[in-house]
Amino acid sequence: MDYRRGRRRRVLFLTEGYRQIGFGHITRCTSIYQAVGILGGEALMLVRGDYNTRCILKGIKYELCDWHNRWGEVKNRLKDFDTVVIDSYLADWEIYQEVSDNVKVCLYIDDFKRLEYPKGIILNGGIHGEMLDYPKEEGRIYLLGPKFIPLREAFWGVGLKRINKELKRALITFGGADSRNMTLEVLRLLRKEHPELELFVVVGKGFKNKEEVYKLKGEKIKVFEGLSGEEMKNLMSYSRLWR
Repeated sequence: MDYRRGRRRRVLFLTEGYRQIGFGHITRCTSIYQAVGILGGEALMLVRGDYNTRCILKGIKYELCDWHNRWGEVKNRLKDFDTVVIDSYLADWEIYQEVSDNVKVCLYIDDFKRLEYPKGIILNGGIHGEMLDYPKEEGRIYLLGPKFIPLREAFWGVGLKRINKELKRALITFGGADSRNMTLEVLRLLRKEHPELELFVVVGKGFKNKEEVYKLKGEKIKVFEGLSGEEMKNLMSYSRLWR
């Protein structure tokens, strides 16, 4: 709560996610969205998406909006927010610059130094984040490396775990869409090379080959779909990937 101004901090998220590109951006934004709520703020997510997108936005205040191409309308709404978070592979640099010019606090989520970002906070939670040569210029704050990766609320209290050396089960998950069809490839490889393993496979709403995955379901292969953060955490624990 911003007591000095007598109102809650308002945060706007600008992101995208649909079957062709996956839903990772939305998941990361959801993690921060949950934190905003717990800290007493208000948040709205503008998402460039499709029908499948709605399925992963439960509990989120959102609007499906082609904000990249309707920027003139969205720009007029910036004055209503204290903070803007952008997680996008598609937004032009000019959008970032206008956000930086018009909003007090700006957070840009990045993966591979996609742009030379304007003034604001640049977050890259990847294991390689600290290795990228981001420009050290005035007005830019960098949050780099795995210790800054946004996690959904269900994983906040998990703590450090030791990975089991004895492998009896394996968990296969490639996000909500798996646009490169890696799930089937890895599943077939593990089934061939390690037939003794019990395999847990997580598929998402945006999977194009969901039926093929379900065809392999059996005594040693369990398939799960549409898991919440809490359910995903429980599956990881049950898989005994850690102790």
